[in-house]
Amino acid sequence: FADVADMLGWALHRSGANAGAISYARQANALGAHNSGYLFHLGMIELSLGRNADARRDLSAALALNPHFSPLDAPAATAALHRLGPR
Repeated sequence: FADVADMLGWALHRSGANAGAISYARQANALGAHNSGYLFHLGMIELSLGRNADARRDLSAALALNPHFSPLDAPAATAALHRLGPR
């Protein structure tokens, strides 16, 4: 079920429906999978909603869990953290 929630949340985000996406992304992460991809998706959705502190936390957690989780998404997470700047 976590995979379905994550994919639905990410699809909603990619279509611009971030307000609907966040509940699915949170649900995927709440299921305890400890998945860098899920955390990345959640962080990027939070960033799109202007929830910068939450985005920083979740993007940092994604990279801490596995800094090489995806050849595309890990660099995107790093770039997003750099744009967010220091705490």
